[in-house]
Amino acid sequence: MALNIIELYPHPDFVKGLGHIKLRNQLMKNTDKKLSKTKATQKAEALLDYAKE
Repeated sequence: MALNIIELYPHPDFVKGLGHIKLRNQLMKNTDKKLSKTKATQKAEALLDYAKE
């Protein structure tokens, strides 16, 4: 799953303009694993936090 995320968002600027819901939906749609909304939301929040740093 980490490789899928890196392919989707290779630079923090790709994440900064997205909101939690849009990012969550993209993660759920574009990852091989079946993510629950809760886990996808957690991943989206983590990505947004990492992008801020």
